[in-house]
Amino acid sequence: MTSVPLSNKQSNRKPLVLALLAFCLCLAAALYYINTKSNELHNNSTVLMLEMEQKMRTASNLAHIIERRSYTLLTMLIEKDYFLLDELNQDFEKQAFLFRKNRNLIKTFRSSAQQQKLLDQLFQLTSSNYVTQQKVVELLFDEDMEGASRILFSKAIPDQKPMVLTIQKFIDLVEKENAMVLANIQTSLAKNRSFTILLILTLSGFCIAFISVLINILKASDAALLDNKTITHSMIGSALDAIILTDKFGNISTFNQSAVDLFGYNAGQIKRKPIDTLLPKYAFYLNELLNAKTTGQTGIQFEDMAIHQNQTNVPVSVTLSDTTIDGPSRFNLIIRDLTVDKENERRMIKKTQQLSEARAKYKKLSETDALTKIPNRRAYQNRLVDEINAAKRSKQPLALIVFDIDFFKEYNDHYGHDIGDVVLKRIADVISTTLPRSTDFAARIGGEEFIVLLPSTDTFGAYQVAERIRLNIKALEIKHEKSRAQKVVSISAGVSSISGHLLSDVELFKQADTALYQAKEQGRNNTVTFKSANNKNVL
Repeated sequence: MTSVPLSNKQSNRKPLVLALLAFCLCLAAALYYINTKSNELHNNSTVLMLEMEQKMRTASNLAHIIERRSYTLLTMLIEKDYFLLDELNQDFEKQAFLFRKNRNLIKTFRSSAQQQKLLDQLFQLTSSNYVTQQKVVELLFDEDMEGASRILFSKAIPDQKPMVLTIQKFIDLVEKENAMVLANIQTSLAKNRSFTILLILTLSGFCIAFISVLINILKASDAALLDNKTITHSMIGSALDAIILTDKFGNISTFNQSAVDLFGYNAGQIKRKPIDTLLPKYAFYLNELLNAKTTGQTGIQFEDMAIHQNQTNVPVSVTLSDTTIDGPSRFNLIIRDLTVDKENERRMIKKTQQLSEARAKYKKLSETDALTKIPNRRAYQNRLVDEINAAKRSKQPLALIVFDIDFFKEYNDHYGHDIGDVVLKRIADVISTTLPRSTDFAARIGGEEFIVLLPSTDTFGAYQVAERIRLNIKALEIKHEKSRAQKVVSISAGVSSISGHLLSDVELFKQADTALYQAKEQGRNNTVTFKSANNKNVL
């Protein structure tokens, strides 16, 4: 058997080695390309998540500023001190500046056509609302409180609801579209991993040494790429909110300047430390996030007390999200200091209570007759609606008595209006004290005209009440020389009681007024109940 020279064997192996080396180089190139693309996808997902959080945070700030502007206008509405009013106006203008700042910031983010459409709707709504709010401010400085209040409660505040709904739609759309993009990135990453594994398994028997070296090189390259994400770090560093990135174990990898300002630690002190150093309940909220992911959510928001370096508690709002990509940027936390917000919230609650008290006081004054101190026509109209609805629900009758002081114009002409005002007060007192139940209602609806509403009262019962009032007033024996009915002050009364589907405000008053007219025709100083065409009985 002829042996092959060693040099020939080496020569024969040389093409094989070169082929293997070339194949390994091709594999290295393929693996490098796949991992580079994977790293790019990783970086893109991180940037996308941060941009989404910033975009939603900016949108939330817009909603917060809208609410603050309404609160400021509400405060201005009840403020009487001109200098404080001017100070509130300056605060309102500052909020408008912050709104424009956030609006211009949100315009700089990349937006889809649907997102841009919602933003255009939002900017159109806010522009219109700002004009309305400016009108309210002008009316306040013109001391037109009624006009300002009317525009504020009828237009300025209600117009904010579609703005807040548009902002929420925008946030939901951002989350939905970003979730779709992240899903595509995850799919691409999964495909890249599968292809990499397939290549490694196919050629591992031929070039295990080359592959090991290449894997180490690629891992080092991957770490270098992750540590040098220029765009990501630029965005994180310039953010107004504190941004912290952690790995899957909760160890801090990124700590921006706003986080330094909020917690007091510098980046070197806190990096690689567990996040529960700052947020003791982090493990609980992480579990909440992992549970929320089963429903398709990519992040959660919560409020908690964080711990400053000096061991003081700081109220914060936290947005915690999961990129689902292992590495130093697995979990993102965007943290906002709520110290000022909580103080403003306490002040808002106090101001709201003051405003409610002021509105209640104003309502009482607006429904009280200034002379007699009993309810006026406005109070009567509001009460009448409630009593009619209650009567229809309970299927009970509702009675109305209309009183008119006999020859009161002649009384004023003869004795003077000052004496006439005294008589009106005394008659109002008699009517109020004569009513048998707390549910009965008396009001002055005109110069010398009074009414009484009697729930669950039929015609005869209402007639008895009217007669007691008439007799009690007559018993005052207030001298009236010009009366053609009596020589003392007297009243005429008309009574009506209706139940069922025939009951309405117009019909009830019409019947009582008709009966009052009949009482006057019959010589006054008497009480007449309404009689219909089918009922000839008159009391």
